Amino acid sequence: VLLFFLVYQLFEEKEQLFWLLFFLLFSGFIVAIIGLLQLKGWFIFPFDFSRQSIFTPVGTPTSLAVFLAVLLPLALGLANILRNFWKWIFWVMGGVFFVLLIALNWWPAWVVLLGGSLALVFLSSINKYKGQGVFILALILTSTSILLLIVRDLPPNILPTPLEVFPTHKLTFRIDKEALMERPIIGTGPGTFFISYAKHKDPLVNQTIFWNTRFISGSSKVIDAFGSGGVLGGVALLGLLSTILFLIWKKIRISPSTEVSSFDFMHLLLTTGLIGAGTGFIFSPSTFTLDFAFWLILGSFVAFWRTSKEEISLDLTPESSFSYVLPLLLVFSIVISTPLIFLSLRRTLAEVNYLRGVKAWNEGKIKEAADFIAYAVRQDPQRDDYLRDLAQAQFALVQQELQRTDISSQQALQNATLIISASIDNAKRAAQLEPKKVNNWSVLGFIYRNLIGPMTNAEDFALESYNKALALDPANPYFLTEIGRIYIQKYILENQKGNQEQAIEFLNNAEEKFKQALDLKKDYAPAHFQLAVVADFRGNTDEVVSRLQQAQIFAPTDVGLAFQLGVVYYRQQKWQQAQEQFERAVALNPDYSNARYFLGLLYDRAGRKDEAIKQFERIQELNPDNEQVKLILKNLREGKSALEGIVQQEPPRVPVEEKPEEIK
Repeated sequence: VLLFFLVYQLFEEKEQLFWLLFFLLFSGFIVAIIGLLQLKGWFIFPFDFSRQSIFTPVGTPTSLAVFLAVLLPLALGLANILRNFWKWIFWVMGGVFFVLLIALNWWPAWVVLLGGSLALVFLSSINKYKGQGVFILALILTSTSILLLIVRDLPPNILPTPLEVFPTHKLTFRIDKEALMERPIIGTGPGTFFISYAKHKDPLVNQTIFWNTRFISGSSKVIDAFGSGGVLGGVALLGLLSTILFLIWKKIRISPSTEVSSFDFMHLLLTTGLIGAGTGFIFSPSTFTLDFAFWLILGSFVAFWRTSKEEISLDLTPESSFSYVLPLLLVFSIVISTPLIFLSLRRTLAEVNYLRGVKAWNEGKIKEAADFIAYAVRQDPQRDDYLRDLAQAQFALVQQELQRTDISSQQALQNATLIISASIDNAKRAAQLEPKKVNNWSVLGFIYRNLIGPMTNAEDFALESYNKALALDPANPYFLTEIGRIYIQKYILENQKGNQEQAIEFLNNAEEKFKQALDLKKDYAPAHFQLAVVADFRGNTDEVVSRLQQAQIFAPTDVGLAFQLGVVYYRQQKWQQAQEQFERAVALNPDYSNARYFLGLLYDRAGRKDEAIKQFERIQELNPDNEQVKLILKNLREGKSALEGIVQQEPPRVPVEEKPEEIK
């Protein structure tokens, strides 16, 4: 909106508006060239985030497509009305825009182009302009847009285009309708679509590969305006667009008897840009780039038909009372702006250090990551994502602290306790800052669940956190499965205390939660696995095998699942099936020592001593300080049984598990 007023006030001459429009188109030309290079795999920027085909300087490729669809009629229209050097500049710009639109081939971009080209057909037909080039060009653009909307699948693209996924218009409408019913007047607030989506999404989405995807915006800016802004926000946006249409109808109709000059016809071209951008608001997600183009073109459009300029003269003579007010206003603005600038610098510094922390985390430098993110939190303590990730980084530090050899075990335990306390505090602060964000409760529940046993009442705190997450994302099977896992741990604790009746109740509760998760998503492998765990506690071996086999159908590449199924077969003395599963686990993860351990025992049992020795030699490389492995190798090399003189221990459970994106 500020941009609109700046354009209207500062650009007084039509020639100035031409240059403004030229630089808008030229900037589109630059990012179009960069977009083509990115799609080709020629990355011209040195930054890590830019070295992927989905990066463009104005957002995702689909954002770029809509932006260029708004600009294309403007560029080709100017190419038709200008002469000499300028004519060819705009033809080249329009050609590049069109090539990139063909390469991306995103249907909302063709709808935007159709809106702009239809406006150009209408305007060029009702206004007299020398030559029919613009009218013919508008018809060609209209026909091309309709054709490409009908024929969605073009031949294989010369340029590979990255896949982008958005909610459908139907789904966006349903989500925003539910949000509007919750808060009909002012809506749920800006940027809250992902919260509404998690709360109101259809469970049928769980049957797709996007079941755990959280969309940050809907498919239409206009539809989203009603969900995030309520009736007031939605009506305000529609009122703005309606007012613009009224202005266009009022101002753009020029008498057919009057010949339109090139500069005046540029006014008609600006109208096509407005129609295209408005169409983009209806058929594509909201982007900053589209908003920028809309308000800049609107400012140019209004400035173009301004006939006079009203000026206000301020009396700044010493005798004037205003001469005293102006310095006061200046001082007041400085006083207000100084802390705002300081706050902006602090937030920028916080963001830089947070990104350093993320980079350190990805490199496995957990302590360094925690330090960077902690500094970011000190600079900007109101960011829940900083606090949430700091909590996880601190929680990951606990294991490192307990393994330190430069301090006593008691000191290490005290340090670990303090780190755990800080981790919980930061996760709780994140949830308190943004209680409607499901990922904050998810991380808090994850931390508490991993503290069940060492921490008193951790299971109850974990249940409370996951139940709040489930209330915000009721169609997500992950939270039901996590709640079921907590009930299993409560079952184990009560069983150890001898409270059999209470323990059985918790086990039944766990089974119910896992089945509810499968009702939401039939192929959810973690729930199938956990039902196998329940059956194992009840001693139902046949059901254990059946559940694990079902889970493996849905998660064929899960190494932990292959290992557990191999263990079950091993207990049942089904040696061949057990061997196949352990070999599968080793193939998926060659460094999986537990799987190699049992595979080596099975090879030894089958008399394949050399292969058994190879397995345990690899285990020794991975675990050089393991005395049991050394003894097994000694037995095998002496021709004895691998476990002679060794008591075999029960292997740990390695549950198949899927995590949402916030769990690092």
